[in-house]
Amino acid sequence: MLMSRKLKSVNSKKAFTLVELVIVIAVLGILAAIAVPVITTSINSTKISVMESNAATVEMLLKEAINTSRVGMKVEYNNNNVANATVKDVLIENDIDLDVMAVHKIGREDYAIYWETTTQGTTLHSGTGVTAFDINTSVADLD
Repeated sequence: MLMSRKLKSVNSKKAFTLVELVIVIAVLGILAAIAVPVITTSINSTKISVMESNAATVEMLLKEAINTSRVGMKVEYNNNNVANATVKDVLIENDIDLDVMAVHKIGREDYAIYWETTTQGTTLHSGTGVTAFDINTSVADLD
């Protein structure tokens, strides 16, 4: 009798069954299927926000250069007089990575920062096949 109790206690170890493991894996798969699109959307939204922030920084720097040019101040950008300076010169002088003005793929869309002469500000263009803004454009031409 005592021997049969010991055998029963040895054989009655607590463990997960195969069905329980399959259910847990299925639940984890469902959670992953829900979480991945949300995380991807969040990451893309953050990248777009960074580009919008960069566009605002570029706009501020270019407006400063335009105003400096208007009043005829003797200011140089990247060893060029402000009257002859380009967007590239302004960015280099202010230690801005030139890659900021390149086309960036976020999700399925291309995004690029553009200077809009009509509104005197920067905008974020998006769409398939968007090209980069010509950073060799003269500051005088932005005015």
